[in-house]
Amino acid sequence: VRAGALHLDGLDVAQLLADDNPASAARTPSRLVGLTLNGLDIVAPDPEDTPGQTIHIAIGSIEVRNEYSGASIKQGGAKVAGIVIEPSPGSDAGKSLASLGYSKIELAMTIDAKYQADAKTFALENFTIDGAQMGSVGLKANFTDVSPQLFGTDSAGRMQALFDAGVASIEIKLVNDGMFEKALAYTAKQQGLSLDKLRAQW
Repeated sequence: VRAGALHLDGLDVAQLLADDNPASAARTPSRLVGLTLNGLDIVAPDPEDTPGQTIHIAIGSIEVRNEYSGASIKQGGAKVAGIVIEPSPGSDAGKSLASLGYSKIELAMTIDAKYQADAKTFALENFTIDGAQMGSVGLKANFTDVSPQLFGTDSAGRMQALFDAGVASIEIKLVNDGMFEKALAYTAKQQGLSLDKLRAQW
């Protein structure tokens, strides 16, 4: 395991570490104002215990930023770049990836959200996962009647706030950058069909 510099700002997990004493429930909900991590690189034994095989997992950088209003989050975001998942070619995971035309998975992720306590609205402004030579999946959503209890310390209150919330809109965006063609070729091979015939069926 190799890791770059880690910087934490405004971390408070006192409530998370508190005991079952009722007085502990009155503590401020766990929060994190900012976080940066400059790289993480891990090489570990193959999780399927294939002899002599490993898996390589890396993260180029992580950046988290949050702003709070009282006990509730006001807005927040996170960016994770340079995510790499690379199994050994001889492992089952490596062979599965190779059948799709990949030797490794390379990803990046972005999240941005905003909560307005007075209006009780929560907006997931951007949740995007990008895959190199794959494409991307993006999600945007707006929720109504979101009680501040959703960000509180009481489990029953959080659950009730979740049930009471409404969905105003959801938008999903899919961008193909090669993954569809690779999945098509893989499926055609598995089904013993020509690529053109399967494409016509789909």
